Amino acid sequence: MSIHFNQSFVPVPVLLIVLMILIISTVSLADETAVPDSSGVVAPGSTWGALPPSTEAPLAAADEKEKKKRVPKKETPKKEENQRDSYYEDDDEDEDGLEGCVGSCIGSFFAGIFSSSNEKKYDSSEQENFSHEPAQTYTQLDEEPTQEKQKEAFIPAGFRLGLNVSLWGISGPSDLVDEYKNTGGRYGLSGCFNMGGSFEIEIDAAYSHINGQPLFDYETSTILESPQSSHMQLFDTGLRFGMIHVFSPGKPILRWGLGPRMFWLKETADLDVYSLPGEVYQGSREETLEDWQLGGDILVSMLWDVGSDILLGFNVRFFFIPWESSYMKSLTLDHLGNDVTGWSVGFDVYFNGL
Repeated sequence: MSIHFNQSFVPVPVLLIVLMILIISTVSLADETAVPDSSGVVAPGSTWGALPPSTEAPLAAADEKEKKKRVPKKETPKKEENQRDSYYEDDDEDEDGLEGCVGSCIGSFFAGIFSSSNEKKYDSSEQENFSHEPAQTYTQLDEEPTQEKQKEAFIPAGFRLGLNVSLWGISGPSDLVDEYKNTGGRYGLSGCFNMGGSFEIEIDAAYSHINGQPLFDYETSTILESPQSSHMQLFDTGLRFGMIHVFSPGKPILRWGLGPRMFWLKETADLDVYSLPGEVYQGSREETLEDWQLGGDILVSMLWDVGSDILLGFNVRFFFIPWESSYMKSLTLDHLGNDVTGWSVGFDVYFNGL
C-alpha cells in the first residue's frame, strides 16, 4: 500500500514548521543579547557577561530615572521629559531619528508654507510700492514745477493799460534850471500793445507842471518888468517802440522804449511894471508864452508781477524839446537860446490784458 501526497498540500506544514523555528530562535537570541543590568548581575543565559558598576554619568542617569518616578509629572513635566530623553538617548536612537526625521519634514513643510505666504505678501506689497511710488515721484518732478511756472511766470498780453505818477525836473539850460529848481508832478496814462514775442509799442500821454522863482527882470528904454512868480506847464504825447524782457519767474521784468513825442510847453509869470526913468510903479500884468515842439524821449521801466495780472514798478525817463527864443517876452523860456531837456522818475502800475 503506497501513500501518495498531493504536491499542493506538502508545502503548507513545511512552511509552518519553518516559521515556528524562526520565531523561537528570534526570542532566544533577543534574550541572549539583552543589555545587561548596570548593577553587575549577569542574567541567566546572557552572553554579555557582568559589567563593572560605573560611578559616572550612567549611574547618575539611573538615579535621576528613579527620582523621576517619585516626582509627579504635573509639577515638572518639562524636566521629566528632558531627563527621560537624555537617559534613553542610546536606547531610542533609531526611534528618535525616525521621529526627528518626521518632525523635521513636517516642520519644513509648514515652514515652507508660511515662508512662501510671507514672501508672496512681501512681493505683493513691494510690487504695490514699486507701482505706486514712482508715479508720485513722476508727478512731483514733472507736474508741480509746470504748475509753479504757470503760476509765477508772466506772459505779456496783447494789450496792457498803465498808469504813471512821476516827479520831473529841468536839466538844462542852466538859467531854466536855476529858476525851476524845484521838482514838479507828472501824471500819465499809457497803453502797451504786444506785437509778438518781446516787441511792443506804447502810446501814452501825460501832463506836467512845475513852479519857479524868477531871478531876472526885463526892461526896455521906457519900461521895467519884474516877474514875481512863474509857472510852467508841459503836455506830451507820442509813441515808444521797445521791448519787454521777462526773466525767470519771480524776477523783475525789464521794459524799455524810445520814440518821437509832441510837446506843448507853456510858461506864465506875474509881472510888476515900472516906468523909466525913475521906476514909477505902473501896475501888474500876466505874461504868457506857449508853443508846440516835436521832440523825443526814452523810458526804462523795472516791474514785478504781483499776481492777478498786475505789474508794479518804477521808471526813469529823459526827454528832449527843441526850442528857439525870440527875446520878446519877459520870461526865462524866451531868453534861453538853447534846447530844453529834462527827466522824470515815477511809479508805474500796469493791468495785463486790459
